[in-house]
Parts: sequence; C-alpha cells; structure tokens
Amino acid sequence: MNAVSEKTIHFNCPLCCQPVEAPAAASGRLISCPSCGREFNPPGPAPKISSSWLVVVGTGVVAAVLLIGLPLKNLADRHAAWVRTHEAPPQLRQRFQSEADAVLAQQCSIAIIGLRDIIKRDVRFVDADPSRWTANVTADFVNRVGGVERITLPFRFWTYHSPVDDRDHVLCDVDRLKISQAENEALMRQLGATASSGK
Repeated sequence: MNAVSEKTIHFNCPLCCQPVEAPAAASGRLISCPSCGREFNPPGPAPKISSSWLVVVGTGVVAAVLLIGLPLKNLADRHAAWVRTHEAPPQLRQRFQSEADAVLAQQCSIAIIGLRDIIKRDVRFVDADPSRWTANVTADFVNRVGGVERITLPFRFWTYHSPVDDRDHVLCDVDRLKISQAENEALMRQLGATASSGK
C-alpha cells in the first residue's frame, strides 16, 4: 500500500481568525472552517522561491555591505576619533583645569612627606595654556619627631601628548626652580643683613 503524503497549507480563517489547516489541493474550492463552520475559499500555497534568486539576493546584500557598510563604518570610526581629539576651546580648558586639580592633589601627597592637611591652594589658571599655570600650596605635615609643621610649595604645570588616546593631558610637579630662587634670595638677604651689621 503506497501512502501519498499530501502537502498542507496553514492559514487563519478570514471570518473567525482561528488557525486552519487544509490540503494544498483544496485551494480554489470552498471549505468549511473547523471552528466556526462557515465556508470560504482558502488561499493558495505560497509560491516557491528559486534558489537562484536566493543567490542573487545574498550576493546583493554582501556587495552592499562591502561597498556601502564598510566605508560608512570607517567614516564613522574616523569621525569618532576626530571628536575625541578635537575639543572646543572651552571644553579643552575645562578638562585641563579638572586634570590640573587632580594631579595637583596627587603631587601634594607625593612631594610633602607626612602630609596632614592642605590648608590653602592658590591655583592660577592664567589663560588656556597650562604651561603658564602656577599653584602655591600651603600644607601641614608631620615631621620626623612627630610635630606638625607648615610649608608652602610652588607647583608648575605642563601638557604631554598621550599616544593611548591621542590627546593632550596636564601634569604638574613642584617648581624646584622657584624654590631655588627663593632660597638664593633669602641667603642674599641674610648675607646682606650680616654684612651691614658687621660694619
């Protein structure tokens, strides 16, 4: 006995919207809905798509990605990199000042051994160029014998270009040149006072 499997079509009844299954051969003839019992003409089976069309569509999609998608992605990546490295002057200055505050706090804890409290920070953001910025920090520190002393240190700022994010960043350190000049001036005043009192 040969069993012939008939193809079926699946759709919803146009009258009650319930799912209906019918043999494909019933297309074009009246059938009754098993749910509502009303008669209607079922739709025909879905047309078969030739595999050659799939190849054409697939090739078209790949070509579109290669010819349009990749250049657009490359353009978007370049634009994002440009935005990261090109800030408007107010944004750049604001970022530099924020970085200057952070690195100054860090350098105070490194330069002042036994740092206890920062009493005063006098930061001068002269213009947009960090190499012209200065700061004077007055801080209390615990000395070697456990006493508390106060010191005022000058700091200087500068920028460096980071290859990691391709942007300039702010650094700072104790301004040793200013300290040396202040020590020399104090020594000269002391020598001058000693020389005038010896006359």
